[in-house]
Amino acid sequence: MELNNSKENCIILFHISTGDNFTMYALVLHYQKIYKNVYIFCLFRNKLSVNQLYEKFSNIHIILIENPNYNYCTVPNNLVEDLQKKLINYDMFLSGKNIPGWECPLNFWNSFYKDSKLDYSIRYNEEYCKINRNNKNEIELYNKLILKYSTKYIFVHDHRNIKYIHPDGRINVIIQDKQYPIFHPNINYYNDINNKYYNLWNIQFLSDNLLDYCYIIENAEEIYINDSCFSCLCPYLDLSKVKSKNIYTNLDLINYHKSFKDWNIINY
Repeated sequence: MELNNSKENCIILFHISTGDNFTMYALVLHYQKIYKNVYIFCLFRNKLSVNQLYEKFSNIHIILIENPNYNYCTVPNNLVEDLQKKLINYDMFLSGKNIPGWECPLNFWNSFYKDSKLDYSIRYNEEYCKINRNNKNEIELYNKLILKYSTKYIFVHDHRNIKYIHPDGRINVIIQDKQYPIFHPNINYYNDINNKYYNLWNIQFLSDNLLDYCYIIENAEEIYINDSCFSCLCPYLDLSKVKSKNIYTNLDLINYHKSFKDWNIINY
């Protein structure tokens, strides 16, 4: 895409929930090649993941929403207005609910890119397919896990969390009769104290950086998740060793990312 690059600064307003940061990753990287400075916003709970994603790009400036209780997907107007006053000369791209009157269409991720004047297909550009990973942190967390669970475990994720109640209607992921212990990153999956695996889960497994879980996911025997932040992360991972990949969703996930074509997609 070619733009009149007379303006050095760019503000990008996109949905800032956790998974959206992975969905919009290619878009942000694309515009950082065009503008001298790119400004994006970040929820307090996502600060570690987002900072790691873009730490190699000195021209991507992350404005943190300091209020830890703010969990909306749109950027607060006062922060946008403050930034506009400081920059004066800038282009601004808005997507999703940051656009007044925007209605969520089917395959809304395509609209996120279209709203910002890009084609969704750029997600598959090779230069946008790799994320910045921290091998040391990933292995440390993996070693804590296998010390308890052994090297054969099942990775499960839904919106249950010991830190906060996620206001979301997506179903909890419940699977039965598995020979390997089930690891859920945000809560003890085994809430029945009579289950033999109940004592495996430990608060030490709860990392606030989503990227710390990459190696754990890649080395799971099986994956069972709903469409969430982890499903948005999975397209960037090498899941060739995972024997069974399962996702619960009502979305067109193969349209979201072609890597889901070899998943077992369970509609609910």
